[in-house]
Amino acid sequence: MIIKEKNTKLLKTILAVTLVSVIALTALVGCGGEEAVEDQSSTAESSLPATESSVNEVSEAVSFESSEAVGDESVNTEASEESVESSEATYESSTTEDASAPDEESSEAESSTPDEESSEPEIEIVGSGTKDDPFLLIPGESMMITTYEIGADETQYYGIYRVAGLDVTVKSEDLYIVCDGEKYTPKNGEIKFRVYSAMASDAILFEIANTSSETKTFDIGFANPAGTYANPVELDLSKAFEVSLEENDEVGYYYKHVAEKDGTIVFKLAASSDGFLAVTNNRSYAQRTTDGDGTEGDDGSKYVEIEVLKGDELVINVGALPNKRGKRPAIDITVLGDYK
Repeated sequence: MIIKEKNTKLLKTILAVTLVSVIALTALVGCGGEEAVEDQSSTAESSLPATESSVNEVSEAVSFESSEAVGDESVNTEASEESVESSEATYESSTTEDASAPDEESSEAESSTPDEESSEPEIEIVGSGTKDDPFLLIPGESMMITTYEIGADETQYYGIYRVAGLDVTVKSEDLYIVCDGEKYTPKNGEIKFRVYSAMASDAILFEIANTSSETKTFDIGFANPAGTYANPVELDLSKAFEVSLEENDEVGYYYKHVAEKDGTIVFKLAASSDGFLAVTNNRSYAQRTTDGDGTEGDDGSKYVEIEVLKGDELVINVGALPNKRGKRPAIDITVLGDYK
């Protein structure tokens, strides 16, 4: 506003000077004559420099004031630019801080994630270890479990699944185990016994007592008994194999043999009671039994034949046949094998 007012005053001054000059020239012309003209021209000549001088002075004044105004504007502009730069710097700073905050949070989250993943998972304990609420466990692929810490002279109870009919082995002198009412104590630094038969879904109750003066854990191993389908005994054709089975044993005893060459193998079964032998070729699925395919010798022994190729795996099952009352007697069995 100040610059505009100064410019208006200068324009008014210039117009006023111009009007005065025009009026003076008009007056001189009106007087007539050469003298007047000469006077007028001389006056004009004399007044012209003055007018030009006045105009120059006014122009200089205008230029000076304009330069001052421009200077003021440049100062204001510089101040504005500094203000803008300052605000932009502030905005960039705040933006950088805002942008860095999530990165810091995400980096903290990322750095904390490995710690959480690397931390060991908590072991879920099922049961309280009492007779009415035993700890519940299932053996893994290693067929072994490890007890929880058992204090000195403390007794804990465990319900263990999928161990019915398996053999138990614990190598320690510092415990005893009660299973199915039978107490088992260490002999030569270890406990061995066979779990009674039950459904796989049944939990077998073990009472485990620490007889030492220190807190201990115990490793309990389970294994399929030798001669079962899951753990057959290797049958060497150059030897005779003997086995005794208890009364009412409905499973029998299992052997396996890998054929060393092509041919026909003859198996001989000699038994104290009426027994049977069944042989299966796992490659061809061919099966032969003493009852359906066998022959009987003069001494009462039973024979069965099966064809094989080298590398064939044979599974041989022997046992007692049920009597007329459907009971299986206790039996002693001898098995022999040879190529025909």
